[in-house]
Amino acid sequence: MLLGNYAERVRFVRSLTKLSRGAFESKYGINKNTLKSWELGINTLTEKSAIQIADTIRNEGFSCSPEWLIFGVGPEPKSFNSGDPLLSAISEQSKIIYEAEYFKKNNENSIVTMVTDLSMFPSYGAGDYVGGILEGDIQYIEKLEKFIGKTCIVYLIKEILIIRKIIKGKDNFLLLCPINNEFEAEFVAINDVQALACIIWHRSN
Repeated sequence: MLLGNYAERVRFVRSLTKLSRGAFESKYGINKNTLKSWELGINTLTEKSAIQIADTIRNEGFSCSPEWLIFGVGPEPKSFNSGDPLLSAISEQSKIIYEAEYFKKNNENSIVTMVTDLSMFPSYGAGDYVGGILEGDIQYIEKLEKFIGKTCIVYLIKEILIIRKIIKGKDNFLLLCPINNEFEAEFVAINDVQALACIIWHRSN
C-alpha cells in the first residue's frame, strides 16, 4: 500500500473504523489537537503514540503494527474477521491510494491529500482524496486570479493543508470558504499562503 508518511497512515487506519476524527477522539480519550497534529504531520509520531493508535485500532477489529504506522513496513492493517465486508473497503482504499500515487508520478508539482473533515461536504467527504498542481508566488495578481472562485488545496506557511473555496478579500487577504455552513470561513493574508492547487483529481472513499 503506497502511503508516503506516517500522517497518511494514521488517517488511513482511522478511516477504516468509519469514525470521524471527533468520534474517534471522544471514544478513545485522545486530545483533538494531538490527533490532528499526527494526521497533518505537524507532530512526530513517537513509538509510544504509535502503540496507542495500534491498540485503539485493535479494539475496532483491525490488526495494525506500530512499525507500519511509523515506517510503513511490515504487515498492512487488516480485519480480524476474514469474512468482514470491510475487507472490500480496504481493497478499494488500496486502489484509491494507487491512483493517487499514479497521479503524483505523472504530474509535476502535484499534491494529493485526504479530506479529514466535513467542511467541504457534500462536494468532498471525510476520507476522500483530492489532488491538484501546486503553484506558488500567488502574490502576483496574474497568478492569483486563476484561483478565485475555485475550490483549492491551500498550502499554508505552517505546512498545513486545508481545502477551501478561494474568495479575494481586501488589503491582500483571501477568504477561505467551506461549503458546509457548520464550519466558519476565515481570512488569511496572501503572504501566509505558500501555494494553491485547484482540485483536478478526486476519489471518494
